[in-house]
Amino acid sequence: KRYVELIQAIYQILVLARENGVIGLEEHLVSPDSSSIFTRYPSFLKDRHAVHFLQDTFRPLLDGKAKPEELSRSVEMQLDNIFSMNSQPTAVLTKASDALPAIGIVAAVLGIVITMGSIAGDKMEIGEHVAHALVGTFLGLLLSYGCTQPLVNRIETMHNEEISYLAVIGRMVVSYALGAPPMAAAETGRLTIPVQHQPSCESMEAQLKATTSS
Repeated sequence: KRYVELIQAIYQILVLARENGVIGLEEHLVSPDSSSIFTRYPSFLKDRHAVHFLQDTFRPLLDGKAKPEELSRSVEMQLDNIFSMNSQPTAVLTKASDALPAIGIVAAVLGIVITMGSIAGDKMEIGEHVAHALVGTFLGLLLSYGCTQPLVNRIETMHNEEISYLAVIGRMVVSYALGAPPMAAAETGRLTIPVQHQPSCESMEAQLKATTSS
């Protein structure tokens, strides 16, 4: 639903640009919170990162300072930069996750060292020391494979979804800048959506036509 609403919003903007020129978009892009178009799509409007990305993507067209090919390179560069920025925290968490089993092994070895120091003592005391050593190993494995790695996978999924969402914006605008009509630009956006979320061409076209007729 978020992807569909995103394409509907940008499609309406592109239709307006085709009718009135890109200069007619300024009021919508400068003040999106009061835009008669964007206020119809709250799922897009509340994503401030996406709103800023759309503004940055359209700004060269409004200023008339960028050719379509330059705009395309700029969009891809922005997406690469966001991907690189998003990868940093997961890289740190991955390294921490990889280190946790080793920390568990160190805890086990220390536990065995303590156990060897009381090897001639009571059996219950020895058993307690061995149990402590095994708990260290258990915690290292649990925190790594049961907590940190699933967290890393979830964060990476969220970041990939964010990149896909922003890519729809950038490639629709670039497609329009290269001369494609709004419906063709919307199709470019639809094809950018991950397959598991991608609506059919017929469904998307019907929703866009209903959007412009309402």
